[in-house]
Amino acid sequence: MPDEAAIYASLAETFSEVFERDDISLSARTSAHDIDGWDSLKQIMILVNVEEKFGIKFSTREMDSLGCVGDLVALIVAKAPGPR
Repeated sequence: MPDEAAIYASLAETFSEVFERDDISLSARTSAHDIDGWDSLKQIMILVNVEEKFGIKFSTREMDSLGCVGDLVALIVAKAPGPR
């Protein structure tokens, strides 16, 4: 299971790829309101990328519950394979 620092580093790569920008700074409180262009399509692209990178799957309920990057990190920690 990756630690939070590794998850944030991976998410930074994902956001850079999805938004085609290198100037996005992520924190636990970062949300769609903070990043121009973060719409429902970008959200799906982010989640698909995360599922592939971490070898996990999100349910619709889990996806709907995400309000900020910190929520996504907590969900990855809970679902990522590895010792607990």
